[in-house]
Amino acid sequence: TTSGIAAALTAPFLMALGFIIWDVHWKKGGGSAFALNCYKCNLASIGFLILASTARDAPFSSSIYTTESVGYLIFSSIIGILIGDSVW
Repeated sequence: TTSGIAAALTAPFLMALGFIIWDVHWKKGGGSAFALNCYKCNLASIGFLILASTARDAPFSSSIYTTESVGYLIFSSIIGILIGDSVW
């Protein structure tokens, strides 16, 4: 629960920091929204793999990553992308 609380507290800060970096540097350099999305997704994937491999004794055991839990994770990400990209 401590890592979840820490993630919930740092996520808005990192998002605001990302917006500042996007505004100041990325636009001036001619970066595209597609390239930014690719970068964010890859960075988030690397962070997830690091956290998943260090948070448990057996990070990728079949008892933790069931079809149901992974399915809900994929469903949640699709909903987030649809809402986030539509509202943005």
